[in-house]
Order: sequence, then C-alpha cells, then structure tokens
Amino acid sequence: MDQKRHISGAQARKRAIDKKEKEAILLKSSNDITITNNCSTTSTSIQCTASSSDQSVVDINEESEKSELNVIPNPLTQNNTNNFKDPADWTNSNICRNYIAKFGYDQNIDADFTSSKRTYSDYDRYCSKSIFTKNRKNGENVSQKWLVYSISKFVLFCAPCKLFGCSIQLGDAGLNDWKNGHFVISRHENSLAHKNNKILMFLKIRL
Repeated sequence: MDQKRHISGAQARKRAIDKKEKEAILLKSSNDITITNNCSTTSTSIQCTASSSDQSVVDINEESEKSELNVIPNPLTQNNTNNFKDPADWTNSNICRNYIAKFGYDQNIDADFTSSKRTYSDYDRYCSKSIFTKNRKNGENVSQKWLVYSISKFVLFCAPCKLFGCSIQLGDAGLNDWKNGHFVISRHENSLAHKNNKILMFLKIRL
C-alpha cells in the first residue's frame, strides 16, 4: 500500500510563500489581461484568446485541482436535471467550473424574453438581444460573451462571477433592471471583482 508523502516544515513554509507570491501576481495582472471569448453558443466547446503582459501567471489552486480536471461528470448522462444550461443552477464548485470550462455555456440569447417583463412608471420593459452587445464610442458593436440569461429566473448573470463568486448583482441575484441595464453592465465590467474572475475563468479554460 502506498504511503502518503509527508513534507517537512521548511517545505510547507516554502509552499505557503510561493502561494502568496502567485496570489500577488494574479491580482497585479487583473488590469493587464483582457479576455475575448470567441464562443459559439451552439458549440460544445468554448475557445478564448487573451493578451497579457505576464504570461507566467498561474492558477493559485492549480496543484489542488489538477486531479479533478480529468474527472468531469457529464450531467446530461446522469440522473441529474441540472444540465448547466441555466446559470441560476450553477454553483461555486469545481465540478461546475470544470464542466463549463470544457464544454462552454449557452448565453440563451435566443430565449423567449416574455417572462422577463418588469413594469416601470412609464411602461413595461423586457430583456432583449441588444443588451448582449456593447456599443463602443467608435461605433463598433462588441458582443459581450460573458453575459448569460437565466431561463428560470428571467435575469442576466455574469458567467465568470457566477462561477467564481461575487456579491455584485450580476454575480449574485442577477440583473433585471432593463431600464438601466447597459449602465449596470458597464459598471460591473469595470469592477475589480469582475476583472479578477475573468482571469480565474481564463486560467480554468487554459488548464
């Protein structure tokens, strides 16, 4: 029977120092990495490209998670009603993160938005396809692939923040303020929590 490998106190302290250094590198790089998700919502894979001033950034949990990366249960083949199509069902677990990293996710951009109705003093508003697109000052329209619509809660979520945890609206309860949707999304996109979670998601896909 194989015996567990024990490490010395010096090795344990060295690993703790290395972990802190990796965490510092990760946070420092939050403003340097921009992820462009070239994802097809009808595909079974997700592909992303990124530019970074420091390509040496590594996942601080890489060693502890490697053993789980090759064991990704497919909920579509199990007695499990959660098929990860709806972000409201996503959890902050490695099983969910690994599955999304391997197979991608559907933004549900073609969903029926009728049930997303929210009544304001002037008139009713709904989620629409236009909210998945950002209009830049130069007139260019950019698809925001990190947004995903919940077909059960009728709200919008941020995929990276939903997977890796975030107390901001798009990573927690979801967004359904369609009147101020573009403003809220822009503010979320520029938040530190969102930038850090984009890095974590990129690293998860990269592994």
